[in-house]
Amino acid sequence: MKRWSIICLAVGLLCLNAQGQAQLPAPLDSLIIRGTDAALRHAYAEAERCFREAAEVSPDQPAGVVFLAGLLHQRAEDLGEAFDRRRFDSLLTQAEVRARLRKATAPNDLWVPLLRATARGMLAVAEAESGEWMAAVRDALSSSSSAEDVWESDSSQADAGLPLGNYLYWRSRKTEALHWLPLFSDDRSEGIRRLELCARNGRYHSYAAISSLIWILHDARDFEKAEAWARIGLRAYPENRNFLAGLAMVDETQGHFLHAADVWGRIVQSLQTVGAGSSYSTFSASVNHVRCLLSAGEGTTARIFSEGVMLPSAAAVPSTLARRYVAKQREWTVLKQRLHALFQASAQ
Repeated sequence: MKRWSIICLAVGLLCLNAQGQAQLPAPLDSLIIRGTDAALRHAYAEAERCFREAAEVSPDQPAGVVFLAGLLHQRAEDLGEAFDRRRFDSLLTQAEVRARLRKATAPNDLWVPLLRATARGMLAVAEAESGEWMAAVRDALSSSSSAEDVWESDSSQADAGLPLGNYLYWRSRKTEALHWLPLFSDDRSEGIRRLELCARNGRYHSYAAISSLIWILHDARDFEKAEAWARIGLRAYPENRNFLAGLAMVDETQGHFLHAADVWGRIVQSLQTVGAGSSYSTFSASVNHVRCLLSAGEGTTARIFSEGVMLPSAAAVPSTLARRYVAKQREWTVLKQRLHALFQASAQ
């Protein structure tokens, strides 16, 4: 479920094959398409302008505020910034109010339950990240139920596969030890199937589904398909740091350490270019870069690169990233010890 959150806003545009699925009303559709395109390019100011305008041009529709909330989460995760949970919750509350009003006036509009499913899924991720497990389970169930209702009403609504596919896979994954019991079925393959349909045919959620598929297929140890989806995402958005990180993860797991190091290096350079050189995200990507270089036997290059790694102060790291920061700091200490031992041995 967690990796859906990283780009859960990137409810993708420029769909791979949006066939048969209804669109949101124009010009709302155009603004959401432009905004998600900007978000996938990490042009966050442009994306926010589009989503704000979408919220204003269609005040009876929840879409604009749902995507705006997702943008907050994506930007915080990508750049290692503080996550404005209060604003996030406020936007999702607005989305719920709009959805209820819209349902009263247009009860057959399937985008209402679909966007509610998206919003509930995003909320469940945020709750899980902050340790609110009961609330996370409640909202994940609500999200999947709404998405299933949409799917049963109109199977051409491929975007419903994003919240539903993630739920089916991760619920089954977390309860796999209980699959021998009648009440616990293994729906992982079905979850992947729903996500793949969304990735191929979704209008707004296709690239978010691709992101989910990369991490889920890696978890399922289907590395060939995980890599294939990462490359599909990168063909459309070559500089998208989430797709790059997914590719690097798959490469490293398969032992392609030098290529993984190269990809992490691209991510570091990209983050430095946008002014996030001292952030947790840059530090984490830098540690991953050094680790892959060492695994590839490139000790000299790893040592040279390690000299430029910036360790952010604990005070500069958002509280939501504190645990990850501590773990990455420990890993960095171990890597530096390995580098020191390596060059001491070569000097003797």
